Amino acid sequence: HQPDSVRAHFPSGAHFTFSNMCNLPIDVDLGPLLGDRRICEPEHTPPEVAQPLINALGRAFLEWHVRGDDGLRDLLWPDRAFGAPHVELSAVTP
Repeated sequence: HQPDSVRAHFPSGAHFTFSNMCNLPIDVDLGPLLGDRRICEPEHTPPEVAQPLINALGRAFLEWHVRGDDGLRDLLWPDRAFGAPHVELSAVTP
């Protein structure tokens, strides 16, 4: 039985996994703005990996809940390996 609610967690995600400010093509010291530059280190999930996963999960959710089309619903099963190891899905108990 598939849960009604699923949580997507990016265990190696950092702030700039979702907004790629680490690769701005400008010659400015972003230290005060970025704070700790380690958030741009390679151990964090890069945006080019995270964005397609976020888009696929979001589309599966919207197709299922808005359009009533469950064709992509399998992407939302917590016990599936979709997006592993970058994303972990877990059932949410209301």
